[in-house]
Amino acid sequence: HYYSLHGIDLSTDMLNQARQRLSKNDKSKGVVLGHANMLETRSLNLGPGSCAAVLNTFALHHATPEQAEAAIRDWSLLLKDDGGCLYLGLWEGSGYMEEHHPGIKSILHSEKDARAWIESA
Repeated sequence: HYYSLHGIDLSTDMLNQARQRLSKNDKSKGVVLGHANMLETRSLNLGPGSCAAVLNTFALHHATPEQAEAAIRDWSLLLKDDGGCLYLGLWEGSGYMEEHHPGIKSILHSEKDARAWIESA
């Protein structure tokens, strides 16, 4: 079976780290890395129902609640009709989180909000 794995990040440094790690792995066939915004997945030219899974780990704190809800809705459209998997890992809470990178705004989202966004998608 043919598969592909698409990895995106806004950070060139993170993409370079991923490329370096992948170069040491003989199982990296089918991996596509690209510079993209998680909030603009339509630019990836992946069709509706084209993904078995969408994985987002610890990045939604960079999105406002409105952006996070819209992103989850867009990601759910990428999932296969017969049951794709949306996996989210996020910092749970309310308010803002102190970030160790100056100028980066981090927003905590409640579990209740995240569940509502997923259910409405």
